[in-house]
Amino acid sequence: GNFLSVWGYQGDSLTTDGFRRPRGIAATARDNFVYVADTDNHRIQVFTAGGAFFRQWGSIGGGVGQFNGPYGIAVDGSGSVYVVDEYGHRIQVFAADGTFLRQWGGAAQFSRPLGIAADRRGEVFVVDAGIGRITKFTAYGALLLQWGSEGRGEGQFYHPVATTVDGSGSI
Repeated sequence: GNFLSVWGYQGDSLTTDGFRRPRGIAATARDNFVYVADTDNHRIQVFTAGGAFFRQWGSIGGGVGQFNGPYGIAVDGSGSVYVVDEYGHRIQVFAADGTFLRQWGGAAQFSRPLGIAADRRGEVFVVDAGIGRITKFTAYGALLLQWGSEGRGEGQFYHPVATTVDGSGSI
């Protein structure tokens, strides 16, 4: 492929469009935005498809709309933004403008959640690296299915960090 552009630079939480260890990225065709999990700045940054900074939300902490290491990020077909809060052991869901909608999880449900994907039906897939498992939820956090365990054998995952869902719903 051809190089197109560079977005952002190394920066702290006092700057817009500066990053400290960005881990997750999700793009939408619906509104042409790119969402970035700016992990060490404990925030979500939003850019236009052309790379211009648009908005941000979040800060360090364990409250609603705060993060302790946002890692994975996904956007579903309705525009809801799902963020994995790695050390908060939870999933937070936001409207496209950053308005908090809901959350689920906790240390009893997740060990080290990292990756996330959402399909067209509103189902959400969370990758838990701490226990080598993928868990399928409804958009509201109801458990649907789990599979995998930690290891290197058949049906096992060794430190999984990400997943994706294609247009037909295959993971």
